[in-house]
Formats: sequence, C-alpha cells, structure tokens
Amino acid sequence: QRLVPRRPRPRSPARQRKRPCGRPRMPVEFQPITKGNFQRLHMLMRDVVKGVLPVLTPQQQVLCHVSLINGGVLGALGPSLPALKRSAGVSDEEIAFLILLHRLAKLVGTWIWAAHVSRVSRLQLDEKAQAKGLLEAGDRERAKHHHFLAYNLVLTSCCCVLLSCCSSSAKAVRIALALAGAAYGTTDSGALMLTCYAWESSVRMQRVAVAAINAGFTLGALLTPILYATSSFPFTFATLSFLGLAVAASLVLTSNGECHPVQTSAA
Repeated sequence: QRLVPRRPRPRSPARQRKRPCGRPRMPVEFQPITKGNFQRLHMLMRDVVKGVLPVLTPQQQVLCHVSLINGGVLGALGPSLPALKRSAGVSDEEIAFLILLHRLAKLVGTWIWAAHVSRVSRLQLDEKAQAKGLLEAGDRERAKHHHFLAYNLVLTSCCCVLLSCCSSSAKAVRIALALAGAAYGTTDSGALMLTCYAWESSVRMQRVAVAAINAGFTLGALLTPILYATSSFPFTFATLSFLGLAVAASLVLTSNGECHPVQTSAA
C-alpha cells in the first residue's frame, strides 16, 4: 500500500497562544538605577579587587597599569579625532589614513617585541651569571624586558606630549600616531608575555592575571573619554603623559623583584 502522509491537525487558538514549554510569556523588566544598585555594584567590585590584587605580585600590578595606559591612549584617540581634524586641517581621508597608520604601527611593534625577546634569549651568559646559576640569569633577562617596556612607555608619553602641544601640524600628528602605535604593540605584547611567564606553573592564575591585564585596558579605555568630556584635548593627553612616565618609573623600580610569585593554594 502507498503510504499517505498525515496532515497535521490545526492548533486551537488557545494552544497557539501558549509557549512551547507551556509557560506564559513573562515581560522583561529592567531594574531602575538606584543608589542601592550602585552600592551593590561597588561592593562587588571591591570584593573582586581585594581577591585579585593580593595574589598578584607588585611587578604584575605594574603590568596591569601598563595595560591601563594603553587603553587610556586608545580611549582618548577616538573622541579627539574631530579636534585633530580641525586643528591640523586634514580631511576625513587623512584621518582614516592616520588610524590605519596607527594600527599598522602596532603590528610593527609586535614584531619589535618578538625580535627583542629573541635577541635577549640568544645572549650568552657572562661568567658572573654562570657562576651564580640560571635563576640569576633569568632575573637579568626579565629585568631587560622591564627596561625595554619602560623605554616604550616613555616613547608613548612623548607622543602624548606631541599630540597635546603640536596638534596643529599634520606631520607631527602622523609621527606621534605612528610612534604611539609601535609602542602600544610592544607594551601590549610584553605585558601579556611577562604575565604568562610569571604564572607558568599555574594555568588558573595565568587566567586570573591575564583577566586583570584586560580589565586594566578596559578601565583605561573607559576613563579617558570621561576625562576628555570633562576637560580638554591638551589636558587629557598631558595627564596620560604624566601617568605613562610614572608607570615607566615603576617598571624600572620593580624590575629586580621576585621573578616567580610564591606558590599559594590557588595554584
């Protein structure tokens, strides 16, 4: 016999109004922004910071501040593009080229960091370092990485000063964005690599430290547009320049600390 497919029964209007799970559709209600909600959010962020910062060593906290500066510079570039266009007298095509130049320079900065790490790794240990052992040599290599990151942060600060003082020159803006992009690529790659190296014995703490690095970048990208909106273009980049120099000094001062953190129960 030839099989005849069954025709589906028409659903009644009462069944059509029901959801497939049998539950009625509930309206979405958004909680109003009140003082109590802000207090609960503040307590949650305080607990997260208190749980993460004691675990991180001072060197890794400085690396989080490096990411904070990178996010701050990128967060300030977006709102400042109309001001740069007016002061330098460039067109929209030139602004697009400047952004492309900044991103290409970041790629070049990543290659610069890779070349720096390869060069330091190939260096032969001198007699004094060989006599003290491999741990001393590893600390010396890490100190060189911190100093190299500090140099790039100083370069970022100089670019911020150039943008705040010489924004009327299109050539100065091109040079500042190109150098800032290269320094951003170097410091971003370096902060992530040194963080993963410090917690190479614990995958869990690697994730926590990398999340702290990304949180620092997000915080910087969030605060600088607010600073730009409440102040001016030169003041924002001058503040970033000062903070960049302070973080660079912190990198140099903490370069001779403990390379590997003390193992805790979280590891």
